[in-house]
Amino acid sequence: MYGINAESMAQQFADVGFVRKDHVVHAGRRGPITIVEPGRTVTLTLNGVEFLYRVSYDPFQPNRLLISGQYLDGTIFSWAYQPGMKILRNVIADGVSAYKCAFYGGDCYYAKRENGFEERRIVRASDLRLVDLNAEQFITETEESTYSRSENAEFE
Repeated sequence: MYGINAESMAQQFADVGFVRKDHVVHAGRRGPITIVEPGRTVTLTLNGVEFLYRVSYDPFQPNRLLISGQYLDGTIFSWAYQPGMKILRNVIADGVSAYKCAFYGGDCYYAKRENGFEERRIVRASDLRLVDLNAEQFITETEESTYSRSENAEFE
């Protein structure tokens, strides 16, 4: 929805993603992640990733994507990625990947596993580490310009 009293409208099929201001970010369960913003579309192809569980953003660093998923070997990961800058960090909270993490007011919150895979509760991390990863090993980033040229030569 765009605005409080607006009608909802479908943007794109997606298993994960979000809409923030003039950005639409979406992906299928197996990727790629597509970022659509005024004038360009950025595609993030993920290497060695089997599933995506969540893609969101940090409200205090809106250019940073928060990505939770599963590697091909079944291991869960949580990344903080800054497209364009190609900065990728593994988000570790209390010694584990910060599954479906969110940042607010300088704190990290994540879904802590209780018993089964989805038996979780939201907790604030008491110990947070952001571990640098080689972005090029995991993410191939491509950009396509979507600006169109005016057909009216007067405005060229």
